[in-house]
Amino acid sequence: MTDARRAGMHVIVKEALANGRLTTRNDALAAQKTLAALQVLAREFGNEGPGEFDSFVYKPDAAAIAIAMHQGFDAMVLSGASTTEQMRSNAGAITLLRRFRDGGARAEERIAEVLAVGRADPEAYWSQRSKLAWN
Repeated sequence: MTDARRAGMHVIVKEALANGRLTTRNDALAAQKTLAALQVLAREFGNEGPGEFDSFVYKPDAAAIAIAMHQGFDAMVLSGASTTEQMRSNAGAITLLRRFRDGGARAEERIAEVLAVGRADPEAYWSQRSKLAWN
């Protein structure tokens, strides 16, 4: 994404939640490890004081969306929320993004740790994707 931005392209992140793989509906072990890391990050930065959406617990979806928005440029990130509850939870990304930006080196280090947990081998990912049945 960074290379595309350097080339002058605008970046739209369509699937910050990895087509649902970064939701509680996915019970795969790798997804569970990533969700757990996102939850820890969301709680860590979500508990730093008042924010716009403090009437609920910050969730992994908000952390994933905030990380996508925190890539060093203004990417457009689509949430894909289809219910009021999902939209409200996704909106927590706004506060988390601000806290990531204010968090300096600590935030960068924590985000890098979460990204390392969730990193997938590109060849394995595309091989798996090519085997999915599409509507």
